[in-house]
Amino acid sequence: MRTGFTLAAIVTLAAVLRFYQLGKNPPSLNLDEVAIGYNAYSILKTGMDEYGKRLPLVFRSHDDYKPPLYIYLSVPSIAASGLNPFAVRFPSALAGTLTVLLTYFLVRELFPRLKLSVFSFQFSVGEIAALLLAISPWHLQVSRVAFETNIAVFLTVLGVWTFLKGIRGNGRWWIGTAASFSLSLYTYQTSRLFIPLFLVALAGIYGKTIWLKRRDACIAAFAFLILSLPLSPILFSQAGLMRFKGTSVFEHPGLVEKETGRRVVDAQRQDWLGVKFLHNRYFAGFLTVSDGYLKHFQPDLLFLGTKGMPYNHAPNVGLLYLGELPLILLGLCKMAHLKDRRPFGILLGWFLLSPVASALTWDIPSSVRMTVALPTLQIFSAVGVLTALAAVKKMRKGLRIVTFMLSAVLVAGSVYHYLHQYYVHGPLEFAESWQYGYKEAAEYADLHKDENSKVIVSTNLRQPQNFFAFYTKYDPWTYINIDGGTVSGGFLETKNKFGKFLFQPINYSEGPSETPVLLVDLYAQTPKSQRDEALKVIRLPNGEPTVSIMKR
Repeated sequence: MRTGFTLAAIVTLAAVLRFYQLGKNPPSLNLDEVAIGYNAYSILKTGMDEYGKRLPLVFRSHDDYKPPLYIYLSVPSIAASGLNPFAVRFPSALAGTLTVLLTYFLVRELFPRLKLSVFSFQFSVGEIAALLLAISPWHLQVSRVAFETNIAVFLTVLGVWTFLKGIRGNGRWWIGTAASFSLSLYTYQTSRLFIPLFLVALAGIYGKTIWLKRRDACIAAFAFLILSLPLSPILFSQAGLMRFKGTSVFEHPGLVEKETGRRVVDAQRQDWLGVKFLHNRYFAGFLTVSDGYLKHFQPDLLFLGTKGMPYNHAPNVGLLYLGELPLILLGLCKMAHLKDRRPFGILLGWFLLSPVASALTWDIPSSVRMTVALPTLQIFSAVGVLTALAAVKKMRKGLRIVTFMLSAVLVAGSVYHYLHQYYVHGPLEFAESWQYGYKEAAEYADLHKDENSKVIVSTNLRQPQNFFAFYTKYDPWTYINIDGGTVSGGFLETKNKFGKFLFQPINYSEGPSETPVLLVDLYAQTPKSQRDEALKVIRLPNGEPTVSIMKR
């Protein structure tokens, strides 16, 4: 009874933290979110994506060829509440809340006997882990944005839970494992490397048990292959390779140029061993990948919030609370000395494999690509908390009370600091990273488009056609069948258009046009001599100008 009440309270807290002001903070949808939203809206209205492809298994989008699951999951919420930020972010917030609940059940399977009574209260490691995930800055950030990787986290936790249920009970649970892990491949690019590697790790840890239940294992493996089969032609197609080539460290021009220069130096010295083996892109790539992998464990990324993309953390708050560091270390030590070390092997393998895919990219470290590490760190912390409580229990009663009070103040203070930074300072400092102002520009241009012959939106704005189609709720059937749909998702594309909106560079040297034309551009790209003529200047929450709207 008490466990059910406590768990319900934790899940309720998780839901409140994930859904409160979901459509308002972060302060704007980013370019991936509007692409997800408009493609889901187009699927709802026409059954086709923005390019006119019917029910695709890969969405071309910005030429980054998005996996499909999040877009299809967004269709019901958009159908229910319309095309708006809340509807686009709803699947992620819901998945994040359910992941907190699943974490409790997962930890109960991992450590069924880890619990402790202090002051007549019984603490289970599952409840502590769920609570830590509920208030985790990292998990809150990805749950409040339409990040596909957050769905992958939910499916990974579900897959591991059903795997352990099959290990300790009926092997038929592994059908759920096969379904969860295969669906994860349809959520985010990094899962396509992480999941196969993680499956190998699970097989290595529980090989004997799997062999004893080999019939169930074979059925689950067959189900996984069948469910994953539709992806096979996509993975090695031009669409599948485009994303890898765009982010791969091996394709990064800077790396190639450096090694070419070093090869020239070695060739001049007639050092052919160096030319052939030391200064090729693959050896250099290996060193770069190793460096990139290790950067994901830096304290300034995980605990201080001074590294990584600004929209992935709050100002001066890391992905984890600083106070979790000693608890994580304590939990790792405790698990390493448990009689059954296989659960520790699962969690450690899970955590260590999580940055592998991200390390293969050049824009690192990336907390988003590494998000699949959740909730391992919260579970390490939870075991550390329980270990610390065992030590506190041996103290005198007065000292125990003081320790509990200080700990409660520290936890409350850390959570308050994070929420303050996230809701107060985040929107002020990071609004530009969220393409703040694009919504206001689209709504202003839509309101005044009938007063002008056309509206030219500069491609200095990132993927402006998606923003303007989303915020004007432009009819997808008209967009595809009358306007021709999206021509290309490339950032330099100049041919996209719909209705009166044209998306192309603006030539400010041209004289006045015969009919009025509305011009939308980044304020910084507008000629200084013409800025005073702007009809409207849209400003960031901190007052800095971001988008200007002019008339020619």
